[in-house]
Amino acid sequence: MVSISENSEVFEPLILGGHPLPGLWKFMLPEDFQYFRLPREQESNCSACPQIEKQGFREDYRCCTYYPRIPNFMLGLALRDKNLGPGRDRILSNIKNRFVIPEGTQASPSVWLDSVVQNSEDLFGKGRDVLCPFLIPEQRRCGIHNYRNSVCSSFYCEMSHGPVGVEFWDHLQSLILQIETALAQWILSELGVDVDEYYKIFDRWASDLPACSGRDGSWSEDIYRELWGDWLGREEEFLVASADLVLARQESLYEIASKFPIRQTKSFEKATYEAVPEVHQKERDREPYVDGIAVPIDRLWYEFQAQHKNLWVFPLGKLLAWMSDVSLEENPKDESVPSFYRKFPYRIVQGRRYQYLNNQEAEAFRLFQSPVELNSDLLGAMDRHLEDPRAKLSQWLNRGLLTTELAE
Repeated sequence: MVSISENSEVFEPLILGGHPLPGLWKFMLPEDFQYFRLPREQESNCSACPQIEKQGFREDYRCCTYYPRIPNFMLGLALRDKNLGPGRDRILSNIKNRFVIPEGTQASPSVWLDSVVQNSEDLFGKGRDVLCPFLIPEQRRCGIHNYRNSVCSSFYCEMSHGPVGVEFWDHLQSLILQIETALAQWILSELGVDVDEYYKIFDRWASDLPACSGRDGSWSEDIYRELWGDWLGREEEFLVASADLVLARQESLYEIASKFPIRQTKSFEKATYEAVPEVHQKERDREPYVDGIAVPIDRLWYEFQAQHKNLWVFPLGKLLAWMSDVSLEENPKDESVPSFYRKFPYRIVQGRRYQYLNNQEAEAFRLFQSPVELNSDLLGAMDRHLEDPRAKLSQWLNRGLLTTELAE
C-alpha cells in the first residue's frame, strides 16, 4: 500500500481561480494546467444558492439532483482519506446497495432514464427521483468534494464570462471526463479484469435493459455479479487498490490516459438511448449518441488551451463602450432581487439580464459609458478601482456588455 504522507497533495484540493478542484487533477493534466488563469465564478455560490429563489431549486439538494459518474480511483482515494468523514459511509452504502461497479459509480439504465425525464420536465434542481448519493443534505455539502468528477467540478449555475465561459468549462469537462474514463479502464486491466470481455457483458444485456436495474435504481444482482466477477465481495478492496495504482503512477497519469485505448459499450449505450420515450427525446438528443472512436485526449487538451486563450482576449488599441442596450442603475434590493445579490449597491441591466456590482466595479464600468481607447492608461484607471482589472474587463467583453463595433 502506498504511503499517504508521501502523496499529501492528492488529498488536498488544487486551488485555481479560487476554485477547489480535485487534488489529483494536478497529476491527471499536463503541468501547464496549474498555471492557467481560471475565471472566478463569484455569481455561483453553493452555500447561498441563488437558484433557490431564481428557479425554485430545492434548499437541500439544489443542483445535486444529478447522479454522478465517479471513477473507481477517485472513490478509492476518498476511502483512503482519513479525514473524509461521513462521505466514507456514503461510499460503503453505495457498494452494499449495488450502485458501484468496477468502473466506479455509473447510472443504471433506469437512473439514466429518470435523469432524462427529470431534465425534460424542467425538474433539474427541483425533482426527487434523481439525487446525488454523496451529498449530505443536512449539512448542505458534498461528502466526497475533493474526489468529485469532471461534471461536478466544472459546473457553475451562473457563469461570469457568458457564452465564452460556458465553452471554456465545457471543454475542461470533456477533457477531464475522457481522462477519467481512460484511467478507470486502465485500472481494470491492471487489476486483472479482461477489459474487452467486461464491456461485452454490457452488450449481452442490451436486449433486456429492464433486467439490468433493481427497483431502487441500483444494478440488478445478476449483472452486478457478472461485472464484478472474481472481485465480487471485495469491492472496497478493489477501489482502494485502484487508488494505490494512481498514487504509484501519479507522475505518469496523463501519459497513461493519452495512450490507453478507450472501450465503448456500443450496443448497450445505443439500446439505452433508444429506450427513451418519444416525449422526452428532445432532452435526450442534447447529448446525441455517437458510435465511433473516442476523441484523442491530446486533441481535447489542445482544444481546451484554445478556449482558454479565447477567454482572455483583449482588443488593445480599440475603442470600447457600453452596448446600446446596457445601463447601470442602483440595486433596488427589493423582493424582485434574490437575497444573495442584495448586498451589491449597483447592477448592470441588459434586457432582462442583470450583473450585480460593488462600488469599485461600478466606478470602473462607468469609464466605458462613452467610447474610450483600451490602452495602458485605461487599464491604470481601472486598476485604481479593481484588484484585477484585466479579469473584469474580459468578463464584461465576454458577456457582451462592452463592444468595439458601437464605438468605431
